[in-house]
Amino acid sequence: MKTPPKPTFKQRLWSSLEPVVLILLRDIILFLIVLAALIVGFVGVAGLKALGMSPQRAEILETLHWYAYLIVASIFLLDMVIKTILEVARKKS
Repeated sequence: MKTPPKPTFKQRLWSSLEPVVLILLRDIILFLIVLAALIVGFVGVAGLKALGMSPQRAEILETLHWYAYLIVASIFLLDMVIKTILEVARKKS
């Protein structure tokens, strides 16, 4: 009877990372969808500026858009860090 082959380094590495990656995958996809929506908003603001919107209003929209990027990135980064820490802590328990 043959002994099962020894797992390769890549297989051992993936098996240790897989639970964390699967937990974060849904958040990564959601982040990409929200990022795409923010990109559409950026293109919309640029289009309004090109069509002659007043500079003061365009500046207000750009500021709101910048803060939206900042908030979305912060929320998802914090969520990913917390989920990763919880997963690592759960494995050690």
